[in-house]
Amino acid sequence: MKNITIFLALLFFAFSVNAQEKISISFSNDIKDVYHLSLIIYTPDGKIQTRVSNLNPNEVKSYSLPVNTEIYIADNKQEAFAMKGNDIKSTGVKPYIVVKDSDAKRVVKLSSIGQNNISFQINDLSASVGIWKGNLTYLDYKSGKPYTMSANINLSLTEDKSGYIMRYEYPDEPHANSVDTTYVNGKLFGKDKIVEFNKTSEGGFAFITEIEGEDGNDHRKAILRHTYTLKANTFSTVKDVKFYGTDKWIKRNEYLLNRAEK
Repeated sequence: MKNITIFLALLFFAFSVNAQEKISISFSNDIKDVYHLSLIIYTPDGKIQTRVSNLNPNEVKSYSLPVNTEIYIADNKQEAFAMKGNDIKSTGVKPYIVVKDSDAKRVVKLSSIGQNNISFQINDLSASVGIWKGNLTYLDYKSGKPYTMSANINLSLTEDKSGYIMRYEYPDEPHANSVDTTYVNGKLFGKDKIVEFNKTSEGGFAFITEIEGEDGNDHRKAILRHTYTLKANTFSTVKDVKFYGTDKWIKRNEYLLNRAEK
């Protein structure tokens, strides 16, 4: 009986030690729009976890992690890279946090994370102004197959250079023609959060936005990502969708266009 008591006492002690090694770290969204937080977590036992969440303004997400856990805050490219089973450490990036005892009850404000400090103005898209002709390919959810049709986009800026005008034309289905004018409001492109903007040495750019919304015939909640890419004489826009509860991005549609001759 004495041996059993000693065994139980040692077991309780071991559990108590493990519990004490868990450090609580929180991430607080102190900005005015939804924040897409992607964490890649390496625990000391060699396990890798990817935690992705969309935090509403003033929302807090907390994690209980052991000492020496490495936390990486991933951008979109790093998240996609990791989701394919790759090790982001191989890219040479450094962890944002290596958990220490002193991190207990630490709160990280998302406004302090560098990847959100994006400098962007509508004029940064001015190199894309012009007429673009090509095709739209979209996924038909009903059949599960892609469908391609002719499509043109006429890009311009508003007179005061504050708005980006996209005129969509479909030669075979003119009833679907439409015009969108989008303005920048802080870190928003229209209602979409600006996630990434990079200029290229050739004068082009890669521009990514995200927004929470719905997609599919059953109107499922999802994250909608739009990627705008300008190269020398080509322009593309891609809409990717990730439904809640899944880690897979689905390409919903893609415009592949060439600059029209003047």
